[in-house]
Amino acid sequence: MKRKGNHSHYENAVEAYLREKNIPYIATNEGQKVVYNDSKIKNFDLVLPGKMMHMVDIKGRKFGYPPSTPKNFFENWILQDDAESLKVWNSVSSNNQQAYLLYAYCCPDSGDPLPKCFEGNTFFFEGRAYAFFMISIQDYLSNSKRRSLKPPTVCVSRKLFSNLLRPLSLILIENKI
Repeated sequence: MKRKGNHSHYENAVEAYLREKNIPYIATNEGQKVVYNDSKIKNFDLVLPGKMMHMVDIKGRKFGYPPSTPKNFFENWILQDDAESLKVWNSVSSNNQQAYLLYAYCCPDSGDPLPKCFEGNTFFFEGRAYAFFMISIQDYLSNSKRRSLKPPTVCVSRKLFSNLLRPLSLILIENKI
């Protein structure tokens, strides 16, 4: 079962993973903006309930590119609006709620070795291999820098980012009721 509407294969893969692992989640209508303090803020993609309520915004990225292009590992840029919206959600939430970015990396078919952190964290969906990692919006923003002005985006250095990420599977185990 896929999400209805215009959703990427990354979002569909995350939801397929959660269903296969029998992890409850609440999908939101991320296209629906919410008004807070007279401003519209972007909705996150889903909620993962448990000891903590994780408000999750899914970001899909290719992990590396074909051999003819430079290696592009742990790409992690996000729109400034996404970052600010998650920051607002985090600030208005209770102590048992936390906003996260969930990076769904689609692994290449190139045969190149993947980083050690991918071992045991690979999920196959519709002929593609994915690895899922999370980072709290606080950790992301405290380590981010401006990437571009048009569109306004931010990012974390790839080396630092790879050290801050945590596998989704580990966060799910820690968050289980």
